[in-house]
Amino acid sequence: LVGLGTQGALDAISAIQSQALKPDIFEQYLVGAGSGDWTTWNSPRGYYVQMVAQRADAVGAVPMYTLYQMASNGDGNLSGLNSSTFMNGYWSNVRLLFQQIAAYGKPVLVNFEPDFWGYAQRQAANGDPSQLFAYVSANPDCSTLSNDIVGIAECLIDMARKYAPKAYVGFPPSTWGADSGAAVIAFMNAIGAQNADFIVEQTLDRDGGCFELSPQPSYCSRSGGGWYWDETNQTHPNFQDYLRAVETYHAGIGNLPVIW
Repeated sequence: LVGLGTQGALDAISAIQSQALKPDIFEQYLVGAGSGDWTTWNSPRGYYVQMVAQRADAVGAVPMYTLYQMASNGDGNLSGLNSSTFMNGYWSNVRLLFQQIAAYGKPVLVNFEPDFWGYAQRQAANGDPSQLFAYVSANPDCSTLSNDIVGIAECLIDMARKYAPKAYVGFPPSTWGADSGAAVIAFMNAIGAQNADFIVEQTLDRDGGCFELSPQPSYCSRSGGGWYWDETNQTHPNFQDYLRAVETYHAGIGNLPVIW
């Protein structure tokens, strides 16, 4: 399957159609809290989910939603976990998301919170997700679950199963969440990622040409190296290195399918 996504531009469907493209998946982000709360973008509240689904239907694609509400206070700022107000709003939006998906009535894909799990692993004592507090049990749908990162992941899955049984859901491991792939895999299994339907593999968030542009825009700046892979697979890094790394996550997290 091959998919396409845009940064919020719903009129991108016309661009897809004008080029006679036939994507299998059409992906959009859902951000949360404040003026950027996706539930307020359309009326009635939460209808944005339906609008994305309608546009996916228009090009014969499956809708994919990337839930990105945990970054509402800033990238890597996890203070909201300790705020009952923040977390009550978070769970309310998740519930609405799955209710809207149920109303759509067809299969969809949902990617849970890119980068959040990496930040959580870095900030949890000894990388233990049960040691990082979060309001979970106040959510009536998850009243028996633990108030920690494990509870968050389990609650997301439980709410999907309860409200939108046709939704397929998955977690994106953050390769930088620990100093080894084995530690990242252990963390993802500790939160229960293996109980979802797929794994999301996150690739570089910029086109290679972005780094070649001169003068280089601020949003292309990166430290380090290794951005280019050897197409002949003779020197490192290369495509085989990357595939082997992804296969390790696949084998280590429930043998789940991988979506890039």
